[in-house]
Amino acid sequence: MLLDIDGKAVCARVRRSEQSKESTPVVLVAGGAGGGVDGTWAPLENRLAELGPVVTYDRAGSGHSDGPQHARVSELAEELHQVLNKLGVRQPVVVAGWSSGAFVAEGYALRYPEHVAGLVLIEPTPTEPPPRTFAVRLQLFIAQPLMRLAALASWSGLFSGRFGARAAGKLVGAESSAVESAEILQLLRNPREIIAEVRVQQLIPRYAAELTHALEAQPLPDVPAIVISVGKRGRMPAAYASSLDTSHKTLAGRFRRGRRVVLEHATHQVPLEEPEVVVDAVRSVLNATVAPVQGLHEQSKPGAPWRFQKPEHIQVPHERAAE
Repeated sequence: MLLDIDGKAVCARVRRSEQSKESTPVVLVAGGAGGGVDGTWAPLENRLAELGPVVTYDRAGSGHSDGPQHARVSELAEELHQVLNKLGVRQPVVVAGWSSGAFVAEGYALRYPEHVAGLVLIEPTPTEPPPRTFAVRLQLFIAQPLMRLAALASWSGLFSGRFGARAAGKLVGAESSAVESAEILQLLRNPREIIAEVRVQQLIPRYAAELTHALEAQPLPDVPAIVISVGKRGRMPAAYASSLDTSHKTLAGRFRRGRRVVLEHATHQVPLEEPEVVVDAVRSVLNATVAPVQGLHEQSKPGAPWRFQKPEHIQVPHERAAE
């Protein structure tokens, strides 16, 4: 359905099963440009609906929702808050955020801690800046121009045939899965989503800086949280892969009841490749535990959550932490 959020049409969907309609709702926040309806979460929705009502939505500027994208994490969190209110979803909720969707999940938990029962953060985009090695800087430098060229090629229909499948395979590399190649191919055949993805990539440093300051101002709520990482990084420079692992460990350590688990043989496309792992993680959080997820290697939590002094130039609404 389309919701009127501050004059913009935002596409959202709720799936419920009869046996779980009174359970804690689960909100799925997509990665990439933010297209969640009919996107990455599709294989998961029916399974998760057995645990509780499931909400998916297209963030502004992606999927079926009006643009442009929001330029601040606080706006992304407020958009989610209004979506849940318009849908009449009972709160608190468990929020599962994948990739850049983790920014929304964390921002929502900071802005509305009493509305969050737990978090599942799947391959979360880090708030820390990437390492300044030559290989990392080169990859980041060429990524956005290549995506713009891909958008032009997509408009011309270049990726509609066999060439598109070969191009997707080349982009993800030989070690990547068929699922990851299919996801890239789907993106290459949708020029609007490519442009939206480019815009989000441009905004990520701003999102990361804002969230870093927000985390300095107040801790994340005391709720069960699971951070899911992967072991296969494809063509990612080693220094960047190492920094992601460190970031994920640090993020898990910000929660008193946080844990990090590692899927050694999975790629970034966890919701598509390992949907049962996500279901198990959500179930653990819904049960208010962070017991090891079956079949995963669990990393012990690092030290106690960090605490910082609040920067004067950042305004973060003070809210009561969740009980």
